[in-house]
Amino acid sequence: VTLRESGSPEAPIRTPRAEIWADLDDAALEVNERIEVDSDEAPDSSPGTPWLCLPLPAGADSLRFSPDTLRAGLRRDPSGALAVHGPLPAGSSALALSYRLPAGPEGATLRRSFDRPLQLFHVLVADTGVVAETERMHRRRTVRSGDRLYQHYEAFAVAPDETVELVLRRT
Repeated sequence: VTLRESGSPEAPIRTPRAEIWADLDDAALEVNERIEVDSDEAPDSSPGTPWLCLPLPAGADSLRFSPDTLRAGLRRDPSGALAVHGPLPAGSSALALSYRLPAGPEGATLRRSFDRPLQLFHVLVADTGVVAETERMHRRRTVRSGDRLYQHYEAFAVAPDETVELVLRRT
């Protein structure tokens, strides 16, 4: 897919932050993802070239989207990625999606990449006896949300098309 490049006059869209909340059970890894997009001006919608592409991890199914994400002109690209054609508002907004990845007795692997530079990437894993292994992310302090604890991982300055991987194993 041909994209409007980040920082070019035709594509003023930046992705400052992405956050994933993940929960591993016996059959699947449930993933809730939120990607912040930021633009100085409202980019026009385009029937051809997308403003942003969200590559999906291999094996992702049961896709669900927030209403705002659907209104952003979301369409499946021939590559399998989700292409955002707009309209998008000026300023900050968020794209939210959920999906399931297959898991086996050994656990599951989450691999994420983005089509443009990502300043900050957080992954929060439900602390249900799961051990996460990653070379790219570093561990932060555990986070409490409601009555659950989440292991918190963080990566800075993720390059375009760089793959960040977390291997989740049951203890």
